[in-house]
Amino acid sequence: MAIHIKEVLKNIIKKEDELFIKNEKILNILKKILDKKILKDIQNIKIYRNTLYIFSLNASCLYELNLQKKQILEAIQKEFLKIKNVKFKLSNYG
Repeated sequence: MAIHIKEVLKNIIKKEDELFIKNEKILNILKKILDKKILKDIQNIKIYRNTLYIFSLNASCLYELNLQKKQILEAIQKEFLKIKNVKFKLSNYG
């Protein structure tokens, strides 16, 4: 049975919208916890295999994020039970 391209595109757009909404919710949680200086250095966030990855532009931001790792994870888990870990990585872009 052939699938019409309209249905394929509709499914792709729906998944992208869900991902955008999830990322916005995570950013809103982070805004409540983190300092504005740290927030501006966050380049990207990604969820992969129940782990939230937060990419930063500089190492000092990574240090600050690691100091608040437990608080960040607890706040995120209130909204997203599937997230079991938070990792911080240096972004290659900037």
